[in-house]
Amino acid sequence: MSASFATAQCVSGNCHKGYGSFSWASGSFYRGDWVNGLQDGFGNYEYDNGDAYSGDFKKGKKEGKGTYIWKNGDKYVGEFDNDVINGHGRYTFKKDDAFSDGRMNNVEIPTSANSAGKE
Repeated sequence: MSASFATAQCVSGNCHKGYGSFSWASGSFYRGDWVNGLQDGFGNYEYDNGDAYSGDFKKGKKEGKGTYIWKNGDKYVGEFDNDVINGHGRYTFKKDDAFSDGRMNNVEIPTSANSAGKE
């Protein structure tokens, strides 16, 4: 009988300092810049629940400008601070073909994977 174990691992490049791709056991995947083993710079994060984030990271958290797309097609394009929506941006509701523009303050991202890389 053989057992297979899913592991979290760097699958290509340098996931400590440089550019690399990292896969978590949950199925989440990150490709982008790393500093001291944390996402730092520009990157693309695909969550195991079908959500995706593309944008700036700082010390393992969403920080700066980015785009978050939920599995249902809703999308936020704008500013992030310390892993939350914070600043000017646009939230587009796919189902209603409507949007909200403006400043949003400390809005938690409703997902099962709130912190990039913290699985």
